Amino acid sequence: MTSSLTREQLLGLPKTRREKVAIDGLGDVWLRSLSHFQRSQRMSSFFDGRGNPIPEKQDRQSHYRIVDQVTDEEGNPLFTDADVEAMGEIEAGGALDDLLAAITAFNVAGEPKKNGQPSDS
Repeated sequence: MTSSLTREQLLGLPKTRREKVAIDGLGDVWLRSLSHFQRSQRMSSFFDGRGNPIPEKQDRQSHYRIVDQVTDEEGNPLFTDADVEAMGEIEAGGALDDLLAAITAFNVAGEPKKNGQPSDS
């Protein structure tokens, strides 16, 4: 017999996490996971008030991942939305792609498996 979800179970789920990763050409980089609220806020910023996509924002989703998830050692954001345009001018490949790959791997490592158990990390 399975038990029913309780308030304590839901509110006791893991909160955001941080991890330091080494990236060739950039050195050590601190990454943070996003809360459900932070992720929802960012996703809604890609649409206008009528629900229409904002192409210039959607085209830079990967850069917004850097803004949202890269921090300094204390957990403070290292970049702001104002940095996104400059990131778009960085040559493709190399360290920037390695950073995005590290963010993706970090996010995947924190996702639950299909059976609801945390992934191995």
